[in-house]
Amino acid sequence: MLPVIASEWVYLFLLLANLPNLFLLLWLQKHPQAAELEIRICFANLAVNAILSGFTLYSTQEGSNYFFELVLMMMVICVFPYYKAGHGLSLVALSLLMISAIILVNHVRVAWQDAYDLFLFYVIGQACIVLRRYWFRQSSWYNYILHQVNGTLFVAAGPMN
Repeated sequence: MLPVIASEWVYLFLLLANLPNLFLLLWLQKHPQAAELEIRICFANLAVNAILSGFTLYSTQEGSNYFFELVLMMMVICVFPYYKAGHGLSLVALSLLMISAIILVNHVRVAWQDAYDLFLFYVIGQACIVLRRYWFRQSSWYNYILHQVNGTLFVAAGPMN
């Protein structure tokens, strides 16, 4: 069993860890930066949350499943499209490393079914990341082609009277 930490403190910690990024995102809305920089900032926040996902184990009450909050947190991380191939994998790996470290440090006995479910969850999460990236790239490509064709049609239509 993990040391008991009131779940309110765990969630407060997660909220406080995310507040600076929230303020940064609000600032970016008013002061837009290069898209690459904004994407890097969002990815950095997701990486922090992948690492922090392990702390959700401390909010688990006795008799409850250890991994429910982790699953919720990682589902949010897994639904984003990542424009670089290794980004999604690194987030899943960070979370898996953090969860493993917390389980090992606290000598938590995890039933083989839970370990198997957790492994499947990470595999499915990674598959979702790969699919979302593929769909994001395809959608971007189709939008690019659509804009090119619209421009060509506009030019071909000639001046309007």
